[in-house]
Amino acid sequence: MFDLDTFATGLAGAAAQEVDGGAARICELCVSSLPVAGAAVAVMAHVNRREVVYASDDVANELEELQFSLGEGPCVEAFGTGRPVLVADLSLVVDPRWPIFAAAAARTTARAAYALPLQIGAIGIGVLDLYRVRGGLLDATQLTGALMAADAILWSLLRLRAGVGIDDGAADGARWLTEGRRSHTAVHQATGMIMVQAGVDAESSLARLRGFAFVNEKLIDEVAGEVVARRLRFDERAADDGVPTSGGGH
Repeated sequence: MFDLDTFATGLAGAAAQEVDGGAARICELCVSSLPVAGAAVAVMAHVNRREVVYASDDVANELEELQFSLGEGPCVEAFGTGRPVLVADLSLVVDPRWPIFAAAAARTTARAAYALPLQIGAIGIGVLDLYRVRGGLLDATQLTGALMAADAILWSLLRLRAGVGIDDGAADGARWLTEGRRSHTAVHQATGMIMVQAGVDAESSLARLRGFAFVNEKLIDEVAGEVVARRLRFDERAADDGVPTSGGGH
């Protein structure tokens, strides 16, 4: 049975860790204490600029990658609105805001998902994502614990970035991204290359990259790697019909 007081004590200890492991420890505590199977933390400066700093397992990581690749999902919505997004059954989701993600997520073992923003007032820096393998919502006490975990992760990250105040972090959100354990550097580099190749802006370049990844059932990082290695090219023709060309090109 979930005990909120015991959970809160554990959160306090995990958030106070001096090493770069507070977020990971809090996620582990969520998995061991709450009725969830996995957890992940994504630090964000924008819906298109995010880094996963921790994922408890392959499914949690896959859900994060899907949302980054597609640009939609509970995590994206939670960050954009600053409100928790609680999905009781991913297989029944017909929400027009993220239909592609729902279809892709249904192919994983995740059946319910809970996205909790890491936020101070109007300042958002990321999202705590939880999932479980059976449908249903967290009860009131469990949800309170999950929200407390999100707050603990927020303060753990703030303490980790010593010398970076809340206001400074809000003014330069990209600073959070440069210190993530996992980097989507190739995605950003590929986006720039596609801008030059296809003559489109950054948003359109990223959209084309995501579209190609989705159609070919690949992660966006894989496709970006192909572009950076010059094995895949989005030329001017691709700007019109969205179809990239394979092979070399400089």
